[in-house]
Amino acid sequence: MKKILMAALVLTAGYSSVQAAALDELKTLVPTGTAVVVPATPSYQPVEVPATLPDVTPGRFDLYVLALSWEPAFCTTTAGAGQQECAPAPERFSDKNLILHGLWPGNYNDPKHTYNYCGVDAAIKALDRPATWNQLPPVGLSDGLQGRMAERMPGTASHLERHEWYTHGVCSGLTAEEYFDVADGLVVRFAASRAGRFLSANVGGTVSADALLAEFEADFGPDSAKSIRLYCLKDSPNLIELRVSMKHSSEIRNGFGSTLVTPDVSERGNCPAEIRLLAPSAPN
Repeated sequence: MKKILMAALVLTAGYSSVQAAALDELKTLVPTGTAVVVPATPSYQPVEVPATLPDVTPGRFDLYVLALSWEPAFCTTTAGAGQQECAPAPERFSDKNLILHGLWPGNYNDPKHTYNYCGVDAAIKALDRPATWNQLPPVGLSDGLQGRMAERMPGTASHLERHEWYTHGVCSGLTAEEYFDVADGLVVRFAASRAGRFLSANVGGTVSADALLAEFEADFGPDSAKSIRLYCLKDSPNLIELRVSMKHSSEIRNGFGSTLVTPDVSERGNCPAEIRLLAPSAPN
């Protein structure tokens, strides 16, 4: 009887050459005259399995995206309103320079940006919300780097560096100290470039996007600006972010130059031909 039940179970799962053999065995086991019902077609539905699953192994990615923010514009948004780093203050680096949002490892043909949280525990990932960034484990940077980051990544006042590390930095294959040291160095290099100085000289005004990109190419060569995407506030000419796509290479420690690459198609930018560089709010 046990063998009869096992053969019958095979039949209900579908009809293949293996199952046909089981049917022949079943016919020898059941009493003569007993009806055996065999489904004409398989009763199961095949499950679709993706051809590939996202590989979130640290260090396995195609390119970096350096995201630099224009802080005065960020501070006009809902996300920026009330943040400590947006409080009016005496002159600071972020008043006239792009500052660090993040350095994001990523892959081409990944429009949903699934390459993140490499090896991060679910409990830590659950805390990755602006309201609970302060509950994420400290990144553990040296005092010197932490001090430089406070100037060139003002979001550290809201623990932005913790969010950036656990979301993106852990995928870089670098230590936290190495990762943020490289990112901070790129902020400094951009500020010192012609494009960076062009922005600083036009705070509070409106400039041509093409003129900004031309300044970048004056430093880094023809077509180098193809690595850049400009992002403005919705339905506004106010620049909020500039993103530079760079090779997955240790060469990025040395700046831009030969490290620049074409962005993924998901990086489109949205600024008009003329962009506005908001000035910071004056301290009381």
